[in-house]
Amino acid sequence: MKAYYKISVFILILLPAGCEIIGEIPELSFFLNKEWRLESVSVNGSDVVDVDISGYRIRLNKDFTFNETGIEGAENSGIWQLDNNATILAMEYENGVEIKYLIIDLQIRQLVLRVIQSEEKIGSLDILYNLVPVKI
Repeated sequence: MKAYYKISVFILILLPAGCEIIGEIPELSFFLNKEWRLESVSVNGSDVVDVDISGYRIRLNKDFTFNETGIEGAENSGIWQLDNNATILAMEYENGVEIKYLIIDLQIRQLVLRVIQSEEKIGSLDILYNLVPVKI
């Protein structure tokens, strides 16, 4: 009986505090606001295996800025936002380039983005990015 009472008191004390904190953070921001690393890339359904992608990192900050380290170490930054009912991650780089990614999957341990690029010489490229958090 005492154990039941202690658990109930614990839940009553912590649950309201937890709800207030979570309620202040929009659900998608909670999942997005972290540093991500590129785990895999596929182009037109084929996995990219001949390029070392392990160096790529992107940090999506709570203030809607981002910091990116490319696969060769080049650093970029800019601003990000969610568009189209939070199905599009739009990233605008400091140099004015904007890229819009379709959010395919978003979980606490996975972010899958898709972008379709058209190139005159080679046609359309359907690129799928699979990212995982650097830390959980």
